[in-house]
Amino acid sequence: MKLSHINQTEFVSQARFSGHWRLALFVVVIGLIVSIVANRILALQYRQVEHELAVVSGNLQSSRERAARLDADLDGYFREIIAQLDQQLIPLDRTARMSLRASKQVCERILTETGDAMRRASAYCTLGHIYRLQNDLKSASDSYRSAVDATSHATAPDASRLRSLAGSYLVEVLAQLGREQEALSTCQQLIRQLQKDMQANVPYRIGLLNELAFLVRNQAVLLASNGDLEQATSLARRHTQILMEVFASSPTDVTLAERVIDAKYLLAGLVWRAPSGKGRPESLALLQEVSEAAVTLRNQAERRLRSGEPYDYGKYKSAVDRASHELKLAQSFASTGGDKLRNPSFWTRKNLYRGRRSIGTEILLDDVRMPAEFETQAAMIVKWSGRDWQDTAITTLVKELASQLQVLILVDDYESQVEARNELAKANVELSNVQFFPVPANTLWVRDYGPITVLGSEGFPIWIDCQHHLSDNHIKNDLLIERLGRLTGHRVIRGPLLLEGGNVVSNGDGLIVCTKHLETDNLKLGYTPQALRKRLRSMVGCRELVVLENLKREPTGHVDWFLTFVSQDTVVVGEYDPKVDSENAKILDANAERLREIRVGTTGTQLNVVRIPMPPHP
Repeated sequence: MKLSHINQTEFVSQARFSGHWRLALFVVVIGLIVSIVANRILALQYRQVEHELAVVSGNLQSSRERAARLDADLDGYFREIIAQLDQQLIPLDRTARMSLRASKQVCERILTETGDAMRRASAYCTLGHIYRLQNDLKSASDSYRSAVDATSHATAPDASRLRSLAGSYLVEVLAQLGREQEALSTCQQLIRQLQKDMQANVPYRIGLLNELAFLVRNQAVLLASNGDLEQATSLARRHTQILMEVFASSPTDVTLAERVIDAKYLLAGLVWRAPSGKGRPESLALLQEVSEAAVTLRNQAERRLRSGEPYDYGKYKSAVDRASHELKLAQSFASTGGDKLRNPSFWTRKNLYRGRRSIGTEILLDDVRMPAEFETQAAMIVKWSGRDWQDTAITTLVKELASQLQVLILVDDYESQVEARNELAKANVELSNVQFFPVPANTLWVRDYGPITVLGSEGFPIWIDCQHHLSDNHIKNDLLIERLGRLTGHRVIRGPLLLEGGNVVSNGDGLIVCTKHLETDNLKLGYTPQALRKRLRSMVGCRELVVLENLKREPTGHVDWFLTFVSQDTVVVGEYDPKVDSENAKILDANAERLREIRVGTTGTQLNVVRIPMPPHP
């Protein structure tokens, strides 16, 4: 066989070759296995990295979407809150309060989750609106200031506008709180900064001019309240010029047209007060322009109303009537040359433009007077309750009053009016002096939530409409004065204080008496005792405020429970027998002694204090 002929060396060589081949094959196989495993591991790692990247990308996208939703929510809530401010929907109903809580949560989330300066500034500004609608003016001012500060770190083109917007709100709230000097300083700083920004942002000039107009107007009002009429008049002229330039760029903008009218009213009032009456011809010319502009707005509103568009025709019709009345009144006083009309009604009129950011000119009132209860009254307001025992008493009261003066009866609806009319007719009440007004109210006590009447220098009544409760449990009461004012044609000025009529009693000559309840309530809104006095001076002509201790275990804390004036120098104060109520007896005795220290009139006559027994406790 051939195999037998193979020599040993060749066999060994073949064996070695076969062994190397097997080893090489083994190495290759192992290499392939390692390569496959390594690739698998790399693939797994790649997928893990890819997954992590996807998660990160998803989180980033989710974060962006969440931020976008927050922005959208903030924008929606911001618009809603601005609308509520513009319409002065104070107090708020339950739905609105829930909306404010949701808005507040959105703002707080933005402030927690983002470092973007503009978004933070917008959130702070919205928080300021929320606090303001809740009448927390101290927190509102803090939020607006934070918004202004946040814009200093922003580089967006809109930063200047947002800074000025928040700043205007801040200035207005500071003025409401009686911090006029701080408001004036803040206003001046904002104007300087805005003027610099306008030079660097030429494309945004008109928008920034609009913001400048608010600030210049507020500066004019603040200077006027400090007595600097010359500088205030100069700024009021500038304010009017700025608005006219902005209006020229948008001549169909009704809001701007309203603001131009308000600007001319303010300027007319300032010019009117120039020494020796030298500015009155210019003032009359401005009032003529206002009257013509109001007619134009009314005619536009009438055309839109006829075409089926919803439009506030009544507001402009009222504006025309008011402008005509004020022009005739000013012409009458100007022709006499007298100075009786030092503060005409157009000086502190309610703005046609109902938005905020403009300091109310009611802070300029300095010669109003709150008449006393003992003075001759033109009318009395009562509420028909729909409860037998109450309405029996009201019928008796109306019967006595209607023989001497007008009686305004508030009814909830038409059925209540029919019921009231029938009951009064049965009692032989003289109905010719009785008027019914469908203005619903929550409670019977009109003195507390009804208008506080003051008289202007021209002798016309002004209704002061203040907040009546820290809570929003009596919404109908809080809306009553505005509604009734529209029906009766009375001039209504919104007062910034928390003030119920039962806790403010006047002697008719600048002496106002209240209890500590008034101070403590308004302190919660941010008013110091000094700011409270300043506001009472401008609102009701308070030259001296006497703050007494309120009774214990009495639910309202009002002064009218135990005190009334019967003449300018005589006040009646109740007294308790110490055996019946020792605690309140001491309080009333101390209050009487405090009042005996007061001097009244130009001669400084001591106030005469008369004591009468308080009724027994039920």
